Amino acid sequence: MAETDYSSGLVRLNVASMQVLRSTLSSQYVKVKVSGYYGSTTGGGDFDVNSSDTTSGAYGIGSITGNALSITTLYNGTYAIGQQINYPGSDGSVYIISGTYPNFTLNKSPGNVTGVTITGDNGGTVVALDGMRWTSSTDHIQVVDTFAALAAIPNPGAADSYLVRGNSSVGDGGGGFYFWNSTDSTAANGGTVIASSLVVVGRFNKLF
Repeated sequence: MAETDYSSGLVRLNVASMQVLRSTLSSQYVKVKVSGYYGSTTGGGDFDVNSSDTTSGAYGIGSITGNALSITTLYNGTYAIGQQINYPGSDGSVYIISGTYPNFTLNKSPGNVTGVTITGDNGGTVVALDGMRWTSSTDHIQVVDTFAALAAIPNPGAADSYLVRGNSSVGDGGGGFYFWNSTDSTAANGGTVIASSLVVVGRFNKLF
């Protein structure tokens, strides 16, 4: 499920597993929440694209024959023992168990593929099929339906963002993305500045 603010282009995408995250084109989304590893309810978390990272994990072109992995083109990063191997159609269960670049042995024979994009990572920084890196996020987006619900959020955090889906009801044309400014005491205007109903000083300011 995705939540979108069309005025700012920000998107919040929820996916079921780390494997889905690896297949997500990172240029399409600002933030992704992963429910868990391989569809379970453990692991996962919030991830952002780190466009400056080209060294974590590995990104290249290669082939798999039986349980043998051969990398023919290395774009960036380093393939290493213990990394999960991802390629179009992979199921998240293939790992490097031995070898040195460019030839490695996998833990199983997943089926032969030739000349495809192959990424490797250990799950901390996730390498997507487009070569971008998803890293664990320290901030979060909380989704609420109305400004009244936003104002009632207890203990808002400066590292969090808030998506409001409407003014007084979902889809009524109001809302947007907001952040908490703990020192702001300007007058609330019901649009770009929203006052908390719980504290006197501090406002939700709209992101532009």
